[in-house]
Amino acid sequence: LGTDIATSVVVLDSLPGELIYLSDDLNGTYNAYSHQVTWNLGNIASGVQDTINVTAIVDIPIVNGTSVTSMASISCIENSSAEDFSNTIIYSSPIINILKTAPAIVNGNDTLVYTIEVSKSGTENATSVSLRDTLDSWLNYLGHTGTATYDGGNQILTWNLGTLGLGTTATVTVTAVLNACIPDGTVIRNSAYVSCTELPDTSSTMLTTVNLAPNLSITNTAPF
Repeated sequence: LGTDIATSVVVLDSLPGELIYLSDDLNGTYNAYSHQVTWNLGNIASGVQDTINVTAIVDIPIVNGTSVTSMASISCIENSSAEDFSNTIIYSSPIINILKTAPAIVNGNDTLVYTIEVSKSGTENATSVSLRDTLDSWLNYLGHTGTATYDGGNQILTWNLGTLGLGTTATVTVTAVLNACIPDGTVIRNSAYVSCTELPDTSSTMLTTVNLAPNLSITNTAPF
């Protein structure tokens, strides 16, 4: 604000001790001891605005729900200054996500492949992670990827995934074919569940419709 030029403008960003500085987009100078980033912006004319982005990561381990505060300030030779504070709550407890995918429609002779992806966010580990998949009674099990046990009587597959750390993703597949007696239009419901010590079970369900109608095609060719 104001009409005069601000000279020798300095911007200072003080990072909380719980964060590790990685980079910024305006070539600032980082002091690892004080956790401060400094930018010497020179002279700034009236009405000029700019944005500086600072990238940092959480220093782990950290207590779930920790509140961290970052302070940014700006000053110049003309004895004008301002500061602002940003507060962030860090959730470090594990969050387990599960996604199950498969074709929405399956034809009578097709092989049905389910893909199950388990991922973890949050800085704390998820321990004793177990993935369970129960096949629909209209399906005949063919195989799977990953190390799992198969209960043929109940058509249940179980993977013991152990401990999942920060950013870990586990992906498995299950392959099956349709029971020969399945009626046309049947909706196959298949659910997968993931559990761990720290959280309640999480599930993902895929619905697939059976199409037994004949699929005809014809190609007519002739010499030119």
